[in-house]
Amino acid sequence: MRLALGILGFILTVLPAQGFGSLSARRPPGLRFEEIMALRQAEMHVSEIEPIKDRLPSILESRFKWSELETKIRTIPRNQFPKNQSLQKIFEKTRDERVLASESAFPRRATWLYPDDGCFARAELVSQLIKKLSLPAPYKIYAFGNLYAKTPNTFIGSVSWWYHVAVGYWVDDEIFVFDSSIDALKPLSLARWNQLMGGRDNEISICDSGSLELDSACWGNSKARSFEEAKKLEDPYLAQEWMRVIELNRNPEKELGISPPWKTK
Repeated sequence: MRLALGILGFILTVLPAQGFGSLSARRPPGLRFEEIMALRQAEMHVSEIEPIKDRLPSILESRFKWSELETKIRTIPRNQFPKNQSLQKIFEKTRDERVLASESAFPRRATWLYPDDGCFARAELVSQLIKKLSLPAPYKIYAFGNLYAKTPNTFIGSVSWWYHVAVGYWVDDEIFVFDSSIDALKPLSLARWNQLMGGRDNEISICDSGSLELDSACWGNSKARSFEEAKKLEDPYLAQEWMRVIELNRNPEKELGISPPWKTK
């Protein structure tokens, strides 16, 4: 019991300054998704969240098994990407936009080189950048499970999450996901995105762009966050990304400035 409480404390205090500690996506070593979910349910009980009949289903409550995708996806409104726009160009623009103030001498982009945590902040920032382009709002797509993805941006070459989120769009008859923490070169099909995090045993929630806190509504979010609020969510991760690049014996002024690793010559 003491160990469980200690782990719950870890989960809930990763981001104390922002008040979004419960949004940490990290999966601590040796802890499985099922155990984290049990702890979250205990947290919800302690918080005395109102009965589900009085509110819209949350992000957590809206998840379904990957094997149910074909059936579940029919019930979700389509946010078709405009045919007169280039998905690749919008992906690159939101990936590369440097709008975050930091202690460095230059503005920063979303923290793609620190994949360990902060996916919710990156997804919110990308959603807001898309909004500024006057495009239809994207989905926020959440994956849950014992997620594992390969990356060159950690010491061990991989990262483990209990959940992960990125934005996505319908393109013709398929959903594509913008997630430069996994693939910085191109949007990924939903199937490929899921596969790169472990595949068929994962669970998925497809929610509106206003979703954020995992215990809040998946759809029907009435409170719109501002662009400044979205940028503030990234603040705790900027220093961690800078230190990560240094620890990997790479140059943060170069990689976090005008020459990110994905830039082609």
